[in-house]
Amino acid sequence: MIVMCIVVVLTWVMAPLIKEQFNNQVYKTLIAKVRNEALPANLKIIRSVERKSDDVSGTSYTAGFSGVIIGNQGDTYYNR
Repeated sequence: MIVMCIVVVLTWVMAPLIKEQFNNQVYKTLIAKVRNEALPANLKIIRSVERKSDDVSGTSYTAGFSGVIIGNQGDTYYNR
């Protein structure tokens, strides 16, 4: 019974550390890319829709999502 309790406690304590190491290995490329290439800014993507009819024109804005920019090519930005 004592051995089982020790195993449970060790597993409970060690599991987060093991998971962190596993994630660091699995996502090594992504972690390096974010550390080296992420631009230091958060952004909120906004959708803009312009409508025009005979006498009336207008623009509506809709909140999209937020993210971190990890790269760009010209006027195109990529987020993750």
